[in-house]
Amino acid sequence: MDEKEQTNLYYEGFLQGPKESEKDFRRRIALTKEVAQNPEKLGLKDVEVGKTIGEFHLPWLLHKISNKGLPPWEGAAIWIIDYQGVKIPFLHLRKRFAQNEEVLKHELVHILRIAFDDPRFEEIIAFSTSKSRLRRWLGPLFRTPRESIFFLFITFFSVTIAFWKEMFLVLPLLALLFFGLRLARDCRIFSLNKKSFPFVEKFVYEKNSP
Repeated sequence: MDEKEQTNLYYEGFLQGPKESEKDFRRRIALTKEVAQNPEKLGLKDVEVGKTIGEFHLPWLLHKISNKGLPPWEGAAIWIIDYQGVKIPFLHLRKRFAQNEEVLKHELVHILRIAFDDPRFEEIIAFSTSKSRLRRWLGPLFRTPRESIFFLFITFFSVTIAFWKEMFLVLPLLALLFFGLRLARDCRIFSLNKKSFPFVEKFVYEKNSP
């Protein structure tokens, strides 16, 4: 696959994973475009097909705009659907964020990196697209939705128990300390090795330069 074809596919929303052969990459592209012609193959109904995000045109992207099914703290989410062993991204947008450029760019990172098994740095890269320094630094605090739910649970639990035992209030603080120290370590490793991450220099840093 030559550089011109790679670039064209990149702007269509396809990026070859580090462990993905060219054959598997082309198969993923073919199957992704196939289900775009008939979303019901994935059990999806009443969805839109095709989305333009900045200079990226994804005519195959399945998406819907609905608040239903999204946690209150999420403006959007990428649901990954398995189809014949291939990961197909499905973009779910909250109504108020349907045209929000920052949210769309964030989710675009996840779409591009769908063949990357890299939860450690995934959110660091995605939040690097934000124009807010605060979101760039604190956004990746939790790697997965499960971690944020876990933190909310222990916070609620600690506040409830604190009526009898105030010492339990330290639990959320310990959790924040753990997540904060882990994020600081990961950010440093990422900063030292960011050139080894495909497309990051081109997409994140050039697009987000002051």
